[in-house]
Amino acid sequence: MPWVEVPSSSSSGAARLAERQGLTVESFLPRWLTLRVDLSDTVDLRTPDTRHALQISEDDLVSDDVSTTRRIGHAAHVQGFEAIMAPSATGVGDVLVVFAERLRVPSTLEILARTTRSNPA
Repeated sequence: MPWVEVPSSSSSGAARLAERQGLTVESFLPRWLTLRVDLSDTVDLRTPDTRHALQISEDDLVSDDVSTTRRIGHAAHVQGFEAIMAPSATGVGDVLVVFAERLRVPSTLEILARTTRSNPA
């Protein structure tokens, strides 16, 4: 995965992230980050085999009920995974969740660009 664009607002913890940085949510939303990532330990929920192993469906991942995705996110974090890749609940594209504090050598995450456009091109 050479690059990915991530809206800063994609995290349900956006307010917590802003607070940690001494910012308000409004001061950095909506911004897009272009990232270069090279991750070695990712849960890829886009694959049928992974979903089957976890006994979940793609519908579970895009449902308005976030209990399944929260449970998966918590388990992946606790078990030491670096990231989760999943289909977006919007039906457009995918979502990459990176647990930055879990990155290990040789994994990398580099911010290539920050933009303030509301929709990526």
